Amino acid sequence: MAEFEATVTAAQTGETLADVYPSRPLAAKRPPKRPVRAGRGAAPPPPVARRGGAAEAVVPTLRKPRAAARPVAPTPPAAGGLTPKERAGLIEDLISMLQGLYAHLPLKRAMYAADPVQRLRLLAQRAGTMDEQAFHWEVGRIFTGLRDAHTRYVGPTARAGEVATLPFMVESYGALPDARYVVSNVATTASLIGDPHFVPGVELLWWNAVPIDRAVDLYAELETGGRPDSRRARALDTLTVRALQYEPPPDERWVVVGYRDLEGAEGEVRIPWRVVRPGRARTAGSKSPGHAHAIDPAREDARRVKKMLFAPRQWFADQHGPSPARSV
Repeated sequence: MAEFEATVTAAQTGETLADVYPSRPLAAKRPPKRPVRAGRGAAPPPPVARRGGAAEAVVPTLRKPRAAARPVAPTPPAAGGLTPKERAGLIEDLISMLQGLYAHLPLKRAMYAADPVQRLRLLAQRAGTMDEQAFHWEVGRIFTGLRDAHTRYVGPTARAGEVATLPFMVESYGALPDARYVVSNVATTASLIGDPHFVPGVELLWWNAVPIDRAVDLYAELETGGRPDSRRARALDTLTVRALQYEPPPDERWVVVGYRDLEGAEGEVRIPWRVVRPGRARTAGSKSPGHAHAIDPAREDARRVKKMLFAPRQWFADQHGPSPARSV
């Protein structure tokens, strides 16, 4: 039992997103420049006529000549990252694939008023100056803009199996614009939330001070799906679960969620994003299920995380054999 509880707690806790994606250090502020003054022995400034007959001296401001604009140096590749030449080659291959193999390209251009080929060409002009994360995120955005769940960009293998998650699941009921959003599950490790009133059944009202329905709409624009309702469904499914090899990491390092508890009182809780690694089941047939089987690998990673958070006994059995009789 002790091994089971320790394993589940460690797996559900993982690392905070802030540790996995640390913020860039702020540039050092330059001290303010002092105004240049004429030294001793310098000729006095010429008087300037003023209305009313009085004269006033004006001290000219001495400015340094502007230096010529410097070209932006290429960003050095991160450890294991792509060099500028490799990025250019990748973009060329993607353009060739879209123009030569993707039969739906004319339809997608007409339906969504977007041109992924031109976006890739523009990306090629600045790819060498981007950091690794921003480059892959931009390529992923271009392919997400196709609104095609069968055409996805797979990011670096360094993020394979890593999932950014919040320790609860959101579901909705009712038709728009009167849809309601509720928490349907919370992780079995209570310390991940730290609010005893935030339990299954509470109604969500706000998401980072944005009304929850509007927040879902905004995130739906970053999801695949040919229709607005399908994009909303996918957005709701991944609102708290993001497979990092297939989707960009969340912009925020934590969320502030406003909710109405089971007694009708309103409150809010701050919950950090965490990166977890749910692993594969012992019975899984392939390390690359999306390539060997007709499944969505991003959704498969999300399913594994939900199993780990909300049904840890079954997850533990997949990983280590039968679990103890009692759950966490």
